[in-house]
Amino acid sequence: MRENLLGALADDSETIRNCVSSLIPPIISKTGLSSWPDIFPSLINFAESSNTYLGEGALSTLQKIFEDCEVRLRDPTVAPSINAIIPRLIDFIGNQNINIKVSALKCVNHLLASRYPMNQHFEQLLRCLFALNVDTNIEVKKTVCFAFCALAEEYFDDICSGIYDIIDLMLERSVDPSEEVAREACEFWPKMYDNNVRTYILGEYLQRLIPILVNGMQYHDTDLQCLEHELEDNAHIEDRDEDIRPRFHRARGKLDESDNEEMPEDYTQCWTLRKCCASALDEGSRVFGGARFLPILLPIIEPFVSSPDWKTRESVILVLGAVSEGCMVEMLQYLPSVFPFLLQSLNDEKALIRSISCWTVSRYAKWLTSPAGKGFFEQFLCLLLERILDRNKRVQEAACSAFAAVVEEGESCMVPYLGRIVSCFAEALEQYKSKNLNLLCDAICRLAESVHTDLNQPQFVEALMTPLCKKWENLADNDTQMFSLLECLSACSFAFGESFLFFHKYIFERCIRITKDNLLAQVSRQPRLAMFFEESFMKSILPSEIG
Repeated sequence: MRENLLGALADDSETIRNCVSSLIPPIISKTGLSSWPDIFPSLINFAESSNTYLGEGALSTLQKIFEDCEVRLRDPTVAPSINAIIPRLIDFIGNQNINIKVSALKCVNHLLASRYPMNQHFEQLLRCLFALNVDTNIEVKKTVCFAFCALAEEYFDDICSGIYDIIDLMLERSVDPSEEVAREACEFWPKMYDNNVRTYILGEYLQRLIPILVNGMQYHDTDLQCLEHELEDNAHIEDRDEDIRPRFHRARGKLDESDNEEMPEDYTQCWTLRKCCASALDEGSRVFGGARFLPILLPIIEPFVSSPDWKTRESVILVLGAVSEGCMVEMLQYLPSVFPFLLQSLNDEKALIRSISCWTVSRYAKWLTSPAGKGFFEQFLCLLLERILDRNKRVQEAACSAFAAVVEEGESCMVPYLGRIVSCFAEALEQYKSKNLNLLCDAICRLAESVHTDLNQPQFVEALMTPLCKKWENLADNDTQMFSLLECLSACSFAFGESFLFFHKYIFERCIRITKDNLLAQVSRQPRLAMFFEESFMKSILPSEIG
């Protein structure tokens, strides 16, 4: 059977070759390489065949073995077989056949990423990688960039003598016309932030690197195509079930990273050049600090502020948010000049500018709620409340997250504006669709925990509890939105004190019923019903002080 499988790698049909190539790795995973000791030399020999189909099929199979059989490859008894083929794999990197070249590169990359001992081969490998600098194939360029990223991360000491040439090449690739290549190249820079030696070397290149990262942070056409449905007035459209994920409230002082620290987009979606550059700029500003970063950065972004191109203006707002933590001390002197632009951007006609402005301003929440930012706070809050009621769901989401971050920093700042805030939240509770309702409930929780009994005014209790009770009545017991709503009601109960007693009985009775039903479902092993009987759900039902 094994001979037949290997022979089929030369079949004229690409479908058959791909099928065979996919069948061999599971066999090795199941039986181990010791049961097929000649598989590596056989595939390497086939790769040198004059039969193009056989050569491509052999290297493709070897690549899949490296990717799918990692556990088997860690076996010390396999090391001699791998060591024997490494020099020949590296030779294949210079093959004229693109498919063979890319497969060989990916095999080597897998060994690099898994920290396989390759020290004696680095000179040969670097020579082959640099020789590919003139190759125009996108897949080859991407794979070479991955190789240099792995080398920088795992084998820096071994390549230190050639690091300046590598940096020059990666700077060139970071502005490649192909967004895929540029994105892969930009993954290199965070690898250079790891220790003092690397940052010292990279520090010499900041004048070239920072402009590249800034320019890469603009939306590209592919980004906008993915976001097309989020650019319109869509607040009236019902959410799909797959768009909604449970969100659990954190107690004060426990901001979730996604609220204020991470980039303001759903990173479970595809990783883009924009996100990669923003992350690299964020991390780089923390490593090098504002004293080194801002003198280079500010002259670059200053003209962007007045650009007629909305994508350029949007990118500078993202930049200001990305460097906020690393450059905060040095940015303080510029914030009085920067904030009018940010506040104006909260009212921009483009939804993506309004949403990114919410996030960026929230990154400066500590300054905004301090005496230094007092002159901007009221205007900001009024604009933020408008954005909570925005006609675009993405903006609503960003505004709710920004509110949660700001109220965390400036508890007492909110008290004079409770009337406006509560009125806004009450209206939002009536308008919001399923997905953003979770974020809104979290924002209400943060407010209740921050202002405490200042919220216990009859008009506030009525304004909030009327729509909350309406939601309470309309949600099914097993609706995932019940998590957020229960936590919101729990926070309100503490803030409202005795005023909550009017609503207490029928809310408490339903909580008991839900708990009972889930306990019974757990006992009777009905997973579809029992899925809601989890620690997080019980914490929603029971006051935090209980346990």
